[in-house]
Amino acid sequence: MLLGRSGECDVVLADRKVSSRHAEICRVGPHWVLRDLGSTNGTFVNGRRVTETVLALGDEITLGLTQLLFTDRTKYEKTARLIVGDDEPAHVVRFALADIEQRLFGDLQRKAAPDLSQRLQVIYRLGSTLNNVLDVEELVERVMDLVVETVACDRAYLFLCRAGKLVPKAIRKRDGLEEEQGLRVSATLLAQVLEEGKALFTRDACQDDRFRGGDSIHRFSIRSALAVPLRVQDKVLGVVYVDRVTTYRAYQEDDLHLLVMICNHAASNLATAQLFEELRVANLQLRKAKEEILRWNVELESKVEQRTQEIAAQAARITQLSEQKDELLGMVAHDLRTPLTSILGYLEMIDQQLEMGIPAARLREDVGVVVRIASEMAELLNDLLDVSRIEAGRVRIEPRLAPLEPLLEECRRTYAALAASRQLTLSLLTEALPPVRHDRRRIAQVLNNLLHNAVKFSEPGGRIEIRAARLAGEVHISVSDTGPGLEPGEAEAVFGRYVQGAGSARAPASGAGLGLAIARKLVELHGGRIWAESVPGCGARFTFTLPLH
Repeated sequence: MLLGRSGECDVVLADRKVSSRHAEICRVGPHWVLRDLGSTNGTFVNGRRVTETVLALGDEITLGLTQLLFTDRTKYEKTARLIVGDDEPAHVVRFALADIEQRLFGDLQRKAAPDLSQRLQVIYRLGSTLNNVLDVEELVERVMDLVVETVACDRAYLFLCRAGKLVPKAIRKRDGLEEEQGLRVSATLLAQVLEEGKALFTRDACQDDRFRGGDSIHRFSIRSALAVPLRVQDKVLGVVYVDRVTTYRAYQEDDLHLLVMICNHAASNLATAQLFEELRVANLQLRKAKEEILRWNVELESKVEQRTQEIAAQAARITQLSEQKDELLGMVAHDLRTPLTSILGYLEMIDQQLEMGIPAARLREDVGVVVRIASEMAELLNDLLDVSRIEAGRVRIEPRLAPLEPLLEECRRTYAALAASRQLTLSLLTEALPPVRHDRRRIAQVLNNLLHNAVKFSEPGGRIEIRAARLAGEVHISVSDTGPGLEPGEAEAVFGRYVQGAGSARAPASGAGLGLAIARKLVELHGGRIWAESVPGCGARFTFTLPLH
């Protein structure tokens, strides 16, 4: 005899947990043998999974959610009054679990005392209402419906524990109860249940010495109350609380027993539902991770191609840097060779003049030229060393709180003579400035670089202005000139290494194009900014900031 969901089976079971051809029962000599036919959910005899076994009278067979009892037909019909079709074997009787529960409940209800009958009814409803509910929200609502139907109350609350605190998840109130705002529940009662993990029962909370300090008990007219924890092992998952506002219908111990019975069963189901939710979330995360991995695999080829292109670009950049290095070496060699030639020429003239007895005053002028040329060579070498140290991160500033005005005036005086020799007007315009934390030597280096460029690129008769002002928590220092200015797009490029503006072609001297790059690094080390503004043919203004805080 075949058992399964398929219509070709001898016993067709309308159970989706049962396979189409689940198992078979056949006669082997004097015995009946049960064989599993490779079912999905397995075949169980008396709770033990089997592949093939000899059946004995009284064996309970479980297929999916269906149970069958192997027994003698005549004897079982007399005791259990179950009807069996004439075409079924004499030793097989099939029945549903729900039918057995209903028959058992009906028999016991007729025989038991009223209070026992109520408890049996609660037990039955617990199984039929809460089993197989894996959604926490739905489970909470079902538990509350069962609570208010079983334990008469004016108010009922179900709280769940979240991060050590009780959060209300379901509320029920008796019809006709005056409209209330917020939770009408005693925090004292809840705190005691949560802390001890034990049920709480009071016939009159207002007169109960345990809660004499509970102000909310009197404000909310809480009289008889029950509070039971939803507890699994040593962990409290939540609390169910019910109360009444009158004492003439105070709760009895039987009410507490019924509520405890509900809460114990609900706690087990709640733990299962929460675990299922955690597993669902974990599976969702795993599925997302799998999709992400698949996406990465799809993108891997394009990433490899992109990385190959990046490597090729890096190789091209390395080649470009190598060319720039060769260009820099040539530029430095030229910039050093020209002044060295001038120095040698002046020294030969000085030597000849010494032999000719030229006065010392005349020689001092030539020596001054040699000193100036040597200073320009030293400045070029210092720029090269500075940019190397800055890029290697070896330059440190030593800021101190000090006024800026003396530094600005000193820089103005330094370039005043040079500006006058080129028929340029150099002026300093500043307002009252607060002290600023700065490295005096490095800020002087920035300002001197800007002034040097302004003098170098300005035509005779031009003007150079140094301005300093406080703006929005910063001090702005600017150097402006009336030189040829910058071409469009050069305002940012001039701060790069080895870059000179278009006006450099008209400058009387050339350089390595490192001054502004060094200036930007030094300003940024102070937490400031530097930028250029220019209109071609109308001069340029370079501004940098120093934060006040």
